[in-house]
Amino acid sequence: MKKLSILFIALMGLCAFSMTTKDVTTATELKKLETIKGEFRSVAGVMNPLSCYCSEGGYITVKTPEEEGRKKIAVCFKSKNPPTKACKNIEVTGKYKTLKRKSNPNSPCPGGEKRVLMVKTHNCY
Repeated sequence: MKKLSILFIALMGLCAFSMTTKDVTTATELKKLETIKGEFRSVAGVMNPLSCYCSEGGYITVKTPEEEGRKKIAVCFKSKNPPTKACKNIEVTGKYKTLKRKSNPNSPCPGGEKRVLMVKTHNCY
């Protein structure tokens, strides 16, 4: 189990080190500051596709109109003090960005695009 943990940490380090994301954010996305509130689940330190785009990230589940139910929003934290896994409910403010990642044969992360909310401020409650 210890060897598996070390391998996982090494892979995450390689992924973060070889991360080559490009911001392909539209002009409309840049202008609009969003505030959302919901249930938070951190994926920091966990093998998750979002980890290929940001090292401190997670998902916020928000309630939507009845016909839609619930929506999961990918978020990345810019701050040096991201929320911990103990944070279950959160309010965040930030701007949506579309990040593009080039394929790299030396990385466990595939190429692709991901739309995320880049968080400027957050409050756990």
